[in-house]
Amino acid sequence: RGIIAALACGACLFQASSAWGAAINLRAAAFVKTMADGRPVPMWGYAQEAVFGEQLGTVTSPGPVIVVPTGDNTLSITLDNDLTEGTSIVIPGLAVPTVTGGTATAGDHNRIASTRGSRAVSFVPETPAGNTAAVTYTWSGVAPGTYLYHSGSHVGLQVQMGLYGAVKTTDLYPGITTVPTSDHVLLYSEVDADLHDAVADESYGSDAPGAIKSTIKSVPQYFLVNGHAYPEAELVIPSGSVGDTVLLRLLTAGQDSRVP
Repeated sequence: RGIIAALACGACLFQASSAWGAAINLRAAAFVKTMADGRPVPMWGYAQEAVFGEQLGTVTSPGPVIVVPTGDNTLSITLDNDLTEGTSIVIPGLAVPTVTGGTATAGDHNRIASTRGSRAVSFVPETPAGNTAAVTYTWSGVAPGTYLYHSGSHVGLQVQMGLYGAVKTTDLYPGITTVPTSDHVLLYSEVDADLHDAVADESYGSDAPGAIKSTIKSVPQYFLVNGHAYPEAELVIPSGSVGDTVLLRLLTAGQDSRVP
């Protein structure tokens, strides 16, 4: 669960796009993001779609902010996988989702779908690459809060590549009686562009001399807030006026813990 703070301030914060409702269609796909210094970096991300298979939404990383509305404690995500490997979705802090239509090769689907050596491949049933049938992940009993949704498959790589986003509820937190004037999510992440290039050119994990074989020794060159790095103009929005109550939700999708 994210770190929550209620602030009264006139500072500048950052904004991500929102997707309202307790049910959403997401498409996982590859795209290229040009960083602030002009370097194009292959990324994976999510696009919101009106219906499964539509493929009209813009792919971004992080994916859209998913909003669970007041009075609704159930969330369903239907996944369309345009990647070349299986993927899935988990939300730490919530119970294991019920999955309909997903596939896995072996093992306990509620914990580890299959293993490659001693490493988990997927924590929940996967959406296979190029699926033509919808796969839906459903969470019940969603408590008021802020959560990170991300890939539950080949997690070390797929999250680094950009498969993550934020979930927030509009129900007030326990003990909070003041309705915030405004509400902002800050999702921190980091990008090792050399690793991303290796995934794109299919040298990642190969036996070639100097090939990148894992994300354990990842060295990020870019540190992002809601998918943007300073000095990108998209970062800055006014948070409110003096006397406003601002709900600030902090999340991280990076491998290392960072203090803002």
